[in-house]
Amino acid sequence: PGGNATGISTGFSNIVSKQYSLLAALAPKSRRVAVLLTTNMPPREEETVRRGIAPASALDRDISFVKKHPSELQQAFEEITRTGAEALLVPVNSFLITRTSELVALAAAHRLPTLYWRREFADAGGLAAYGPRTADGYRMAGAYAARILAGEKPGELPIVMPMRFEFVINAKAAAEIGLEIPPMTLAIADEVIE
Repeated sequence: PGGNATGISTGFSNIVSKQYSLLAALAPKSRRVAVLLTTNMPPREEETVRRGIAPASALDRDISFVKKHPSELQQAFEEITRTGAEALLVPVNSFLITRTSELVALAAAHRLPTLYWRREFADAGGLAAYGPRTADGYRMAGAYAARILAGEKPGELPIVMPMRFEFVINAKAAAEIGLEIPPMTLAIADEVIE
């Protein structure tokens, strides 16, 4: 109220349901899916995730939300295992990006097909990722800074949404957890890491 918001968005609110449907396509036999949330996630973001997952009932899957502090990932995976989850969705969460290696290792150790929000997770050995292209975000930030340096007022600039998203599958990670990815899902991937 009385102010402006500007900057570059991750497109977060638009991709949760797409991420969930891609996870369902990656692991079509998984009937129980866990969604990892963190205690320091802003309430609006958590609500966006929950609303984005709500249509999952149409995909005939049981959804459980596991919410832990980022420092409690081991405990989170213990709870995920107790829920009987057969797949895991890790939606956009800036508090988890510094725990990429730990998250990927825990998902692999629990043999959970997992979809993340950034390709860095797939590059680090995670099964798959779907989200805005990270390099595009950096380019948009540079263009935004150039506009401000050229004299435009930040408060008058619109929020910029990502235009391109990428779906990356790590075939090696799939083989390591014994997951056979359907050919149609492989066909829609932007990149398959061998």
